Amino acid sequence: MFGVSWKGIIIVLLALLPNLIFVAFPPKNAPGEIMDGGLLINILEHGARMLLFTVLIFTTKDKEVSYVNPSFIGMCICLVFYYMLWIRYFMGGQEFSLLSATFIGIPAPMAVFPILYFMFAALWFKSVPLVILTGLFAIGHITNLYIGFNK
Repeated sequence: MFGVSWKGIIIVLLALLPNLIFVAFPPKNAPGEIMDGGLLINILEHGARMLLFTVLIFTTKDKEVSYVNPSFIGMCICLVFYYMLWIRYFMGGQEFSLLSATFIGIPAPMAVFPILYFMFAALWFKSVPLVILTGLFAIGHITNLYIGFNK
């Protein structure tokens, strides 16, 4: 049951890859200080994210999954949209405003698509702990994003 899951590692790495590139190409025209939800919201967001990644990597090794499952397909679609948003950001001159700009009518899509991606992963693995951790991560992540971009 426990062990390192290559599927879990790939899922995490695919979501993190654009963020690693982002470190080398930070946003332009960012406000001097970006607000966040404070200590509790930060603990919720970052703690849930780390636990989500850990559970995904170390508890999904022996899970039977199908690659023609609606959850897997949803995961792939969310990842494609997420990458499209990153392409928009990089091709759009790395403007800070693009990090929260609406996409196909969806507000805060750079927060919404990775959350949906991980929720679909949780459903794909049929993992209640992953669903709960994704929900907690979503609360913290969206709260911080909302406060940071709407100060």
